[in-house]
Amino acid sequence: MTLTLELSRDLECRLARDAAALGIPVETYAIEVLKQGCRESRSPSDLAAALEAWVDDCSPEAPTDDLPLKIDADRLSHRTLYPPELKGVTW
Repeated sequence: MTLTLELSRDLECRLARDAAALGIPVETYAIEVLKQGCRESRSPSDLAAALEAWVDDCSPEAPTDDLPLKIDADRLSHRTLYPPELKGVTW
């Protein structure tokens, strides 16, 4: 498909500058920018499967009760974020 666009002088200069920085023709760079800006159409089931795979890959281990104490132990400051006397009150 051939598409003719009227670009502002500023946009034309920015495209040319960015393409030159990458060492590619401005036409090739413009096509890549358009590809990145266009959304792929996916079915809801494809998106759900992608989300489930991401959750499975990124799920941290379940937090434990001693997590706040581990966080405090790892701090450089002597001031604790989770003082034991406030457990059950503020955290």
